[in-house]
Amino acid sequence: MSRFWAICLAFATLAFVASSAIFALQPTGSGGAAVADFDDALGLLSLPPHFPPDAMQISLSEMFLRPRDAGMAGFLVMTWVALVYIALRHLARLWRTAPRATNIETGTGAFPPMPRRDGAHATELSLILGLMLGAIWPWLGTAHPAIAFLLSLAMLVCFLGAAFQGRDRPRGEASSTLGFVTGWALLACLSLFAATIERLASVPQTAAAVLVVLIAALVAIGLQLRLGRRIGLSLAVLWGLIGIAAGTVTQDVAVATAAVLGIAIIAVGLVRATT
Repeated sequence: MSRFWAICLAFATLAFVASSAIFALQPTGSGGAAVADFDDALGLLSLPPHFPPDAMQISLSEMFLRPRDAGMAGFLVMTWVALVYIALRHLARLWRTAPRATNIETGTGAFPPMPRRDGAHATELSLILGLMLGAIWPWLGTAHPAIAFLLSLAMLVCFLGAAFQGRDRPRGEASSTLGFVTGWALLACLSLFAATIERLASVPQTAAAVLVVLIAALVAIGLQLRLGRRIGLSLAVLWGLIGIAAGTVTQDVAVATAAVLGIAIIAVGLVRATT
């Protein structure tokens, strides 16, 4: 079964990276630009009457899924690298536990199998489900925005489950890497939540973005305190908030200020979790 799960995880990782890369590299305005179409579907291009005519059209989902600056592009690429690293670790474990021709220490024909870790397959299953959901939901934004949000939420739950299942394992089990991926998933999911409440609750765009930024910071602190010294999740959220602050500072001071406040909140949580 270990071989089966490791191979499935490798294919799921490949599917996620390929899907998100193709999505991110599509030219703006093309027929497949689902994020832009998602914004249209949610009515983000039509400002409410009380909104200032020169207000910036913030698309948090586009910042995370189709980044236009080096910082946020690096965030997405680092998420891919983290996922590939996790998949390679599982494949390397599979290779280490495979039979060898000769065991020098015992003189037998194969190395004794490594002990099975409790919950290992649950972790791999959570990752596989999360990766498959992550490969699908961005493409559903045009026709089914509500389903896209629910799938992104399910992806986040899967990554959270995998991260918490690995929190008590040795450092080599890469739970900090899982935390980093979970941090990206948290911000991507909340970016869709911002678009949803703008449409369904008629919340102004800036207010929705500020709310989501503060929610991300508070949720990150709560999760970090449970994860302990595994700081990957907080680092990912910090990276995302820095990108939001840098991308909005010249156009929407309220959002940039909220991002800076969120950075300060997470910094305090990191100090508490690591000391």
